[in-house]
Amino acid sequence: MFGQSRKMEAVVFVDYEHWFYGYMNKFQMKPNVEQWLSELKKDFKIKNLYIFGDFSEPNIEGEMNRLKKITSGIIHTASDKNGVDNDFTDVIILDRIYRYAAKKKSPEVYILFTGDAHFTKVAEYLKELGKRVIVYGVKFSFS
Repeated sequence: MFGQSRKMEAVVFVDYEHWFYGYMNKFQMKPNVEQWLSELKKDFKIKNLYIFGDFSEPNIEGEMNRLKKITSGIIHTASDKNGVDNDFTDVIILDRIYRYAAKKKSPEVYILFTGDAHFTKVAEYLKELGKRVIVYGVKFSFS
């Protein structure tokens, strides 16, 4: 078809704890994942959507059922180990990104929703592989 460009294939990694608590603490609202995903789909062919978070806390636990209607890629990052802090979710996300990038046919675009500076090096690595990296974060909560 003439005049139509091919949508680039993308994979999406969402630090839902950052998004949820950032919105709740700064704006007293919950994320509208459906609307955000709809906007992304206008520009990209979403190959996979992964949403990470520790959904065991009372404030966020009800979000899991809503998110399961959007994607089967929900990764619950709660740990039974004492002393595990909120960086545990980041480690799991980083591991998933590096593993995904190692695939022979990984997508052209990596979309990260996080406000954490821990993702700087993985973004640099993806760019070295020739990937386009897009980072989203919550306003006033971005490192």
